[in-house]
Amino acid sequence: LHQTEESIHESALRRQEYLEKIMYAWNNSIAENGLRKALPLQREFYREKVGKTKNKVAVIISDAFRYEAAMDLVDRMNKNQNLTVTVDSMMATLPSFTPVGMASLLPHEEMTMKDDFTVLLDGNACGSTVQRDKILKAANPNSLAVSYSDDLRGHMGSNELKSLTSGAEVIYIYHNSVDITGEGGPTEDKVFEGVETAVNEVYDIIDKFSKRGKAYNFIVT
Repeated sequence: LHQTEESIHESALRRQEYLEKIMYAWNNSIAENGLRKALPLQREFYREKVGKTKNKVAVIISDAFRYEAAMDLVDRMNKNQNLTVTVDSMMATLPSFTPVGMASLLPHEEMTMKDDFTVLLDGNACGSTVQRDKILKAANPNSLAVSYSDDLRGHMGSNELKSLTSGAEVIYIYHNSVDITGEGGPTEDKVFEGVETAVNEVYDIIDKFSKRGKAYNFIVT
């Protein structure tokens, strides 16, 4: 489309006016810590979302499960009259990459990073499912951390789930279908199929855990 110099100048002025206002508001919010009032911090996930829940809760952490995939899951869940779904957001911890994000979701007071980018929570390693299980149990002895691919896939019958979830109040389920597909050389072009697989698997976890594991509160992130 043809634009005159005058219209281009007017558009630039409008953009500048908009940016000046929004940058001013953003900087003031940072200075006053106002953003925290609008968006809870990811590092407080366990305290705010898990620790305050009195009933059994299952936290499904699906790597690279982006907003659009989450909304596909929401659409599917909304078709089930037995499910009530809400969508929330939290402000990510910086730097925003997987080891920090995964660690932020666990109970902790202090997070540190070593020179090799290993993340520690209160001085404890948290990179493996076994290490995460230990951290969860320190906060609540009736906790459990499991890997979907190692512990659940193919082992989600009634007896297995009853045994697995018996006495558990907090269950962290680590799931990875999108990231492992997109990062693999031979499979990176099948990432959209990986997203569809992830939606189906997460829905299946919720369905089976609610029917067989006596878990009725789920958080997917």
